[in-house]
Amino acid sequence: MAAEESQTEYDDYRYTHRSSISMTQAMWVKLEQVVENRRDPKFKTSDAMREAIRFYLDSQEDLIGSRKHFGKSLQYSLSLHEQTMLFTMHSILLLIARLFVYLIKSRNGRDIEPMKLIESSIVDSKLLSRRLIDATTAVRKDDSIQPE
Repeated sequence: MAAEESQTEYDDYRYTHRSSISMTQAMWVKLEQVVENRRDPKFKTSDAMREAIRFYLDSQEDLIGSRKHFGKSLQYSLSLHEQTMLFTMHSILLLIARLFVYLIKSRNGRDIEPMKLIESSIVDSKLLSRRLIDATTAVRKDDSIQPE
């Protein structure tokens, strides 16, 4: 039990590979400064080297499994989904506008451009935005409000 208590976050016996590297004197001095500035007697040069390697590997966006690669691929995926949703919403909006044009034309013979209906709806939505948000918030908060 005493051995377990003396272990630190830097003691990791899962390290199964060893490596030896050569470096310049300037690199060695900087590495020693990093270790000294940590002000932790259990933080060794090998810990600093592992951290540096981990940082380098995580910053490689083209390396499968790196954090940067995951972030980039997630960002790309979300962007693609957003574009698909916007395209679908625009298609549905145009379909609804064309339906209203058909209804208006068959009812009173007026010929209206579908884009005019869409533009008019966008302007009205901007003007009524605050009221719509307030009404939505009220319904979400009050379970007693039911559709008629």
